[in-house]
Amino acid sequence: MGPTPLPEDGPGLIRRFLLPAIFVIALFVLLWMRRPDGGIIPGDVLTLNGNAFGTTYTVKIVPDADTQYDKTATQDALTAVIDRINGSMSTYKNDSELSKLNQNPSTEPIPISAELAHVLDTSIQMYKQSGGAFDVTLGPVINAWGFGPDKDVAQPSPAILAAAKARVGSDKLTLDLDNKTLKRSIPNLYIDLSAIAKGYAVDEMGRALEKLGVKRYMVEVGGEIRTRGQNGHDQPWQMGVVRPERDGPQVAELVVPLNDHSMATSGNYRNYTLKDGRVIAHAMDARTSEPVAHNLASVTVLHADCMLADAWATALFVLGVDAGMALAEKEKLAALFLTPGPEGFVRQKTASFPSPVGEKKP
Repeated sequence: MGPTPLPEDGPGLIRRFLLPAIFVIALFVLLWMRRPDGGIIPGDVLTLNGNAFGTTYTVKIVPDADTQYDKTATQDALTAVIDRINGSMSTYKNDSELSKLNQNPSTEPIPISAELAHVLDTSIQMYKQSGGAFDVTLGPVINAWGFGPDKDVAQPSPAILAAAKARVGSDKLTLDLDNKTLKRSIPNLYIDLSAIAKGYAVDEMGRALEKLGVKRYMVEVGGEIRTRGQNGHDQPWQMGVVRPERDGPQVAELVVPLNDHSMATSGNYRNYTLKDGRVIAHAMDARTSEPVAHNLASVTVLHADCMLADAWATALFVLGVDAGMALAEKEKLAALFLTPGPEGFVRQKTASFPSPVGEKKP
């Protein structure tokens, strides 16, 4: 054995520990002084939260090494998008563009904004592609069943239901994209974009971030999600699909990887009413003017754009497992269907839906 090393003296300890510590502190101070007011530096993950469209939103931003973002400016850009879309498509604001349109009984062409025309055009195309399962004119039927402002859920009489059904149908809408006008074939045709506008808003919030130079982000509004780039661990964003249980806390049934994709889920598990022992679902089938009667719990759709993921999730849920799966495969959609089973939820997914995180591939 060699000689036992002697303990370092005082100056040796200072050189070994204190000087590196001073260097680290000086580097931190330098980076802090170079950081813009309210900004973030590479290595941080900026998280923003707020309220939007009657729910909450969360935005996460992963900064690049060559880009810095100002937190206040980013928040202002998101708020501007939320205010703009509320002012255009909200049915809760009496002075929104859509509310004024719904209040106008005219059957003549009505001028509308380019943004509203874009979302309406997508809605009409979805109506056609889904065979009427997706319909933004369904409001009178929803109200007839008591899911409207009065919240008095009950089986409507045949006469009330027939009158409501006569006022439903996106085929009664004629959109002129060149002149930006909308014509309705019957007066007082009511339009509600809640099944597509939130997804569109998520896309627009993402595009607002991209205009600021953000390349890696996640935007979530009330469960609708858009991602771009990878997360802070240089992996795809990992997002949970909520277990569609009627009671109890919301937990993830599975986790899916999202990279440059959006995700939306539609289901009845939280939005239903018990009336005389019968479960009356909020989701209505515009083709029958009745609540959906199948036992499908939820549908999750992945798509490049959240607006289309949102709309397709609604349409496929209304169709049910068999018809929904068939249409999803035809349209080459990434879709997951969850149905209650004796030992949990039965998962059925299209070929393009990714394997859940942690699941071993066969």
